[in-house]
Amino acid sequence: MKILYVAWKSGTGGLATTLRSRILALRAAGIQADLLFVQKGDGEYLFEKIPHRYVKSKEHFQSIVKNGKYDYISFIFTTEYIPHVPSSYKGKILFEVRGWSKYVKEQMRRIGQDGKVDAVLCIAKYLVPLCKKKMNKPIPVYVDSNTVHPMFRFVPPAERTSELVPKPQAGVKAIGFVGRIEKNKNWREFVKICTRVAETENIEMWFMFHPSSSPDYNELVKVCSLGPMKRKTRMVGFVPNTLMPEIYSAIKSSGGCLLTTSVREGLGNSVLEPMACGLPVVSSDIPGKNEVITRGRENGSLYPLGDIRQGADAVKKMLNDTEWRRKVIKNGIKTINKHFRDSGYVSRYLAILAKIKKAQ
Repeated sequence: MKILYVAWKSGTGGLATTLRSRILALRAAGIQADLLFVQKGDGEYLFEKIPHRYVKSKEHFQSIVKNGKYDYISFIFTTEYIPHVPSSYKGKILFEVRGWSKYVKEQMRRIGQDGKVDAVLCIAKYLVPLCKKKMNKPIPVYVDSNTVHPMFRFVPPAERTSELVPKPQAGVKAIGFVGRIEKNKNWREFVKICTRVAETENIEMWFMFHPSSSPDYNELVKVCSLGPMKRKTRMVGFVPNTLMPEIYSAIKSSGGCLLTTSVREGLGNSVLEPMACGLPVVSSDIPGKNEVITRGRENGSLYPLGDIRQGADAVKKMLNDTEWRRKVIKNGIKTINKHFRDSGYVSRYLAILAKIKKAQ
């Protein structure tokens, strides 16, 4: 089997790390998965173990497709080259939805009108009805979910070698924020919740983010420097994805947790990756993330988006209730191993491709 992935940009966000993890899992299973980017980004290091190219023109793209003899071409966050798939191509054309936005809505509308896409793959269940409604056409929609790279595991203190990883102060529990400093990641709510927690707990906020995609960074610095969290904030900044297991493990060792306050997500690497490292997660209760953290699984804590009091209570319980914390960590790792590791993901993904191939 041969698959060509066409992605918009070699960036550093969750879309890129998800793509990286999936291709490595497929290649390990003996499947040829090739990668083509439309634009170069600052996350090219993520794909150093994956052969990849950048499309130069319509003719260049068509040449790659014709010479590659691919069974499937999957477009991710870009529809630009779908119209240029050669008319002689006999395989299946897929489009992947990894989150929801105005831009994705427009992409789905185009796909419904174009008629060249054979199936849509969504990263989360909640996206399925949204896609169907926007396409207004009976194109099959499947959920492939995600896989977490094997490097995400707890890293003992003796194995943490990077100078980028802060050393928690004695007796201080770290609360981690991972993602862009912008409106959707809801950093203001994170600060408000931590401020409330700090009234009774000895904590420190750790911010891991990429400066180039964090338009609110200066505002964050201003808010933290003038408020009660002035001496309880660490701006860790950019940490390569390969070192994030050390970051998550250091936060866990401090007795802290990961707090994700985002307004909108696809599925949420900000939940999956720390969970795989044994770091307990407190999350806003929004679609996507609440497909990973569920009350039945007892693998994390959800709080109503915008409710600072309940968010703070959930964090304090995670810091202080030893039995609850132990249960969440154990069930979190169980969730990852059962639903989000490579072997299970590859089997699920190949079953979806088989259904798409069978459909006429």
